[in-house]
Amino acid sequence: MASSTVILIIFWFPILLYTVSSLFFYVGLHRRRKGENEQQHFVSVVIAARNEEEQIPELLDNLKVQDYPEDRFEVIVVDDKSTDRTAEIIREYSQRWPPLQLLRITETPANYSPKKYALTRGIKNAQGEVILSVDADCRVLPTWISAMNSYFAENVGMVVGFSSVTVEDESSWIQRWQAFDFLALLAANEGALNNGVPLAASGQNMGFRKAAFKAVGGYKSIAGRATGDDVLLLQLIRRHTDYEIMFAGTSDAYNSTTPERTFTSLLHQRIRWASDAPIQLAMDPGFFTYLFSVFAMYLVVVGGIVYSFFNPGFLLVLAAGYLIKAAGEFVLLQYATRLYERRELLREFPLWTLLQIPYIIVAGLGGSFFNYSWKGRTRKEAKEIGR
Repeated sequence: MASSTVILIIFWFPILLYTVSSLFFYVGLHRRRKGENEQQHFVSVVIAARNEEEQIPELLDNLKVQDYPEDRFEVIVVDDKSTDRTAEIIREYSQRWPPLQLLRITETPANYSPKKYALTRGIKNAQGEVILSVDADCRVLPTWISAMNSYFAENVGMVVGFSSVTVEDESSWIQRWQAFDFLALLAANEGALNNGVPLAASGQNMGFRKAAFKAVGGYKSIAGRATGDDVLLLQLIRRHTDYEIMFAGTSDAYNSTTPERTFTSLLHQRIRWASDAPIQLAMDPGFFTYLFSVFAMYLVVVGGIVYSFFNPGFLLVLAAGYLIKAAGEFVLLQYATRLYERRELLREFPLWTLLQIPYIIVAGLGGSFFNYSWKGRTRKEAKEIGR
């Protein structure tokens, strides 16, 4: 009897904690705030680009038609040792559009990951009081700079924006699934931030004061890590400054990004994201605890499935637990798909909630133990460059 009680506690505790977290995020999504700043800061859009000849022209076209005064912003693209025509395209574009500058990286110093060094170089050369970050494969609305700037009131040091994954091929379940999964991640992120608990950010759409970046020493304390130019920077600003962090919740600040086209590339991307989990223990124990509890919950679910083979009566408990978990997710995500104007993605929910079991476990373990490739570099190579 005692052992059965222990098993039930081990099973139910992480599931109920996860469900309460989903409802916490749901409440946060209802607590959006609008930007109240009316001052037109000088804004520097800094982009690190590596082998983006196919993507960068459309992003530059997006930036060229911003409704923000052209004399109040600049665009700095830092070419991170591209082996294609990325630098040539940017140079030609800059000759027709003066706000655009090209910086080229030929050598990465020891103890710096390539992307963080590229961003550092761009930020160092930026004139703007406000730095906006966007990935080279993203698309931005004509209102993006104006909308993000509106959140930079005097006490705001960082603004996190929303980015969605574009489904380019409706017949591709991989693209539909990752679009829904990424929306779920950002819904949780916005919900937590709006409740006063900043957890994460995405380099696809974020901004920060140059003064806040300098106040935490830039990327120096995390320079050698292959990832984390967004999440870890947010946590540095949260921990070491008095600046407020806000979520840009208006639709005119939304961005979009291209999808990973194969399951392998998607898995490598998610393992790369998960590779920051270990450092969270030191930087943000609360966030690490949440991440670990999610991972533990899925391990418990797998354990429950195995246990049910030997104790069929546990199947009812397993089914009840998973239904409660799924109900909490559905409450959050049916509202999030409406809020982010992606209602068509809700049909992916049944497949998504089932695939979360192997996906979270593999990504969680992979973040600590597996290799990945990104922009033509493997995890090992990135570490060696940043040694």
